[in-house]
Amino acid sequence: MNDTLILLDGHALIEHKLGQMRHKDCPSELFRRRLREVGMILAAVVSDHLSVTSIDIPTPLEITQGKKLSTHPVIIPILRAGLGLAEGIAAVITEADWGHIGLKRNEENLLPEHLAGSRILSKPYAVDEVEHSLRQLIARRVESLQNA
Repeated sequence: MNDTLILLDGHALIEHKLGQMRHKDCPSELFRRRLREVGMILAAVVSDHLSVTSIDIPTPLEITQGKKLSTHPVIIPILRAGLGLAEGIAAVITEADWGHIGLKRNEENLLPEHLAGSRILSKPYAVDEVEHSLRQLIARRVESLQNA
């Protein structure tokens, strides 16, 4: 399981869209559209970190070399806030399966807590491994914010 933490701090286009979304007069339709667009940008950035494998591709003229993703991506939004972003990610990474894991923030220690009964994945992935990785990533992000 790859648990690389990717931080996008100061991405110009994301900051621009977030500014529009935060405006007090931003209509709901525009907010949802911008959130989806941010998800698409995130997918493009994150996909740079996905590993690929070389494959032979038969074309009409000859066999040529191509690439395919080495692993099957799974989009797991943390409910509820991640759903709008996940739609944009899925528009770019169309091969991905969907799942969700409900987490809430413990307001005392700022760490994620599991919401009972919220583990649902579309295929039998190693749910505990996925949850463990998500918890590690969130904890590392919390720590980086506290040390900033």
